[in-house]
Amino acid sequence: MDVERVEEALERLVIGDGDKLTANNREQELDYVVEIYNFQPSLKTKDILKELSGFYRTTQFRIKWVDDTHAICMFSDCQEAHQALLIPFQHLKVRALECATEQSKLMARKVAGLLLLITQLYHNDIHVT
Repeated sequence: MDVERVEEALERLVIGDGDKLTANNREQELDYVVEIYNFQPSLKTKDILKELSGFYRTTQFRIKWVDDTHAICMFSDCQEAHQALLIPFQHLKVRALECATEQSKLMARKVAGLLLLITQLYHNDIHVT
């Protein structure tokens, strides 16, 4: 499988390939992802991690930047993400993905699609050259 075929497969996972899932259903499937928004453009990844780690010392999560004032945070499960929505962070605003900007939703779908594709490639023992 070449890079072009991988990109096409990813596009089908992200955009859809005639499936019956609506955009809202796709966001519900990504309920372990929240959007971090309206923070100062001067904030760096380490600043966001520091603020989140105060509340999530035992939780695994990843930050993916969308633009200078938006990022998505992917938690290890949806309960952790829902808990994040209830915490009054000092420098961050957090909201559910269904309320996020279109750019953040697209980024979440791309990341989730890529993870799914990698998992499928691994389980099917398909090698990308």
